[in-house]
Amino acid sequence: MSVQTAFQRLVRIERLRAECIQKLNRFAPYDLHSESRFNVITPDDVLQIVSDVMAVKKIDVVSKKRARDVTTARMLVSYICRKDLKMTLDKVGRVVNRTHCSVWHEVKVVENELEFAEKTNKDHFQFKAALDQSRQLLAARDTQLV
Repeated sequence: MSVQTAFQRLVRIERLRAECIQKLNRFAPYDLHSESRFNVITPDDVLQIVSDVMAVKKIDVVSKKRARDVTTARMLVSYICRKDLKMTLDKVGRVVNRTHCSVWHEVKVVENELEFAEKTNKDHFQFKAALDQSRQLLAARDTQLV
């Protein structure tokens, strides 16, 4: 990776973090892992929120497109559905139009990237910032629907 590419990624991360902070300040803290969200938050909600956060079309996330922003959004949808909504790999695969193997790989990529970001304080693919923002918006949506 060139220095210029790394710098461009860091600039994008900082912009996304600034946007996240502005949006997150509007919401009160809320535990996304509370039991009530299982009745309210659906995979379609996750798909919509992540699409909005990543500024991609919802239809693109479930398509075969392989553009970086689309695949990043798809990985985040898979990760949130798997880890937060406790869905099976097959069910997540049906949401994002992928096989369970692809979903497993996407979840692993996000986990590895989050681990890397935690160790080095570098969020190369913007997973952490986008994931935090998506979770906050889902939590806010959950409180509005209850």
